[in-house]
Amino acid sequence: MPTQPTRSLLLAKADDGVASEWTTSPGELHFHDYAFDDYNTEVITLEADYDHRTDIKALDWEETHRQWTGEAWQLDFAALDTTVQHFLDRGYSITIAASDLSIFLSDYDAPFLKRQLPDEAPSNVEDEGGDDEQTDLSAF
Repeated sequence: MPTQPTRSLLLAKADDGVASEWTTSPGELHFHDYAFDDYNTEVITLEADYDHRTDIKALDWEETHRQWTGEAWQLDFAALDTTVQHFLDRGYSITIAASDLSIFLSDYDAPFLKRQLPDEAPSNVEDEGGDDEQTDLSAF
């Protein structure tokens, strides 16, 4: 049974700053799958093509603890705000799964990402997460 595409926040550089909108298509870099690693640290998966590895490796390791898992990149969830800025400064289009973004915005100070939110919350976000997930972006 095919799954419905996940709603995500799309961010990209624009002439007047950063353009943002809700989408179901992934950007060049896609953040998703908030989880805990083996050390009980909150992490998020970064899906990116192999040719983006140089810009990924340019992330401050002390802040992001970026690592290759053998299948995808994994970063400290707490560094999402500054990581997104890092990639936007390099001209990438970025998507962040709405359910993961909601958790991040509720738990962390994220001045950059909060300024980028579109005026309206994404449609159907409440239907995507499990019962335990926070997915209400309308509060931001």
